[in-house]
Amino acid sequence: MKVLVSNPSFEHSNAWLPYLWGRLKSYCEFNDLQDLSHVVWLDPIFLSEDPISLTESYDFLDVDVLLLSCYVWNWEKNIKIAKIAKAVNPNIRIIAGGPQTQDNDLFSICDYVTNSDAESVIVDIILGETPRNDLKSNLSNLKSPYVAYIDDYIRFSNQILSQNKSVNAIWETNRGCPYKCTFCDWGSATNSKIRRFDHQQILSEIEAFGKIKVNMLFSADANYG
Repeated sequence: MKVLVSNPSFEHSNAWLPYLWGRLKSYCEFNDLQDLSHVVWLDPIFLSEDPISLTESYDFLDVDVLLLSCYVWNWEKNIKIAKIAKAVNPNIRIIAGGPQTQDNDLFSICDYVTNSDAESVIVDIILGETPRNDLKSNLSNLKSPYVAYIDDYIRFSNQILSQNKSVNAIWETNRGCPYKCTFCDWGSATNSKIRRFDHQQILSEIEAFGKIKVNMLFSADANYG
């Protein structure tokens, strides 16, 4: 089974390293409960070009699952990518997640839309089952993608640098937020218990960012510190 993750960057002057790709890949490859060794994780879509340029190197007839990570800045581009994929391969399974999953166009083109932690539904998707929604991942057992696949991230970083762009990275040290502020659009995990990643792993990620040559680090925590 071949899986493609699409999370296009939103600025032409920089590009974000494909965090979700590594997070899901590490979750599946270090999963002790199911044998997911048959899954092939294709290089993800993560740059900021137009949808045709972003997809021209992929043969969608050879892609089984397309995962769309949708935010306010890329959901329209992801819809176009999904339509390109579906036109080539009507049997491709398209799953959308992320904060910007309320749009009707996503529901019309995707086979499933979720606002759960991506790790909690990816195994169900790969096994062809209906994903269980509103599940929370046990973060203490998750492996760092930046550490596990540092050679890949160095390769992605060099690809970004070759285009004279800034290398940006998303960094999580925890998930959840005990508050539910009316003005907050952080995500669906508000009003929930804070779950923390392993502390030693966080320190290892800091070292990895130096080797990957990250120019800008963005904290995805709801409440940093």
